[in-house]
Amino acid sequence: MTTTIRQDDFVQSVADALQHISYYHPLDYIHALGSVVVFVKVGMDVRWDATLSLQQMVDEGVRRAYLLPDNILRASIVADPAFTRKNTRDNTPAVVHVELV
Repeated sequence: MTTTIRQDDFVQSVADALQHISYYHPLDYIHALGSVVVFVKVGMDVRWDATLSLQQMVDEGVRRAYLLPDNILRASIVADPAFTRKNTRDNTPAVVHVELV
């Protein structure tokens, strides 16, 4: 049986997971949290109803979470880390590890 994962559901799940972290982890941990690392296990019978790539969907979820005004997670990712080191302000891109199961 094939399972379909809708793009918006996946993106919102990433955002919700980060929001959960911001509410239920100790404040010192939240202040030290930097890069978002996402581990995705994808079943062989999954069908994606999406126009974005997996990386783009994860980044959109991260962006949604980090741009919420009441989210206390610290955005620390910089674009062009070797030169200008400008903060992306939304903590993207995330590091994504994918395992097919």
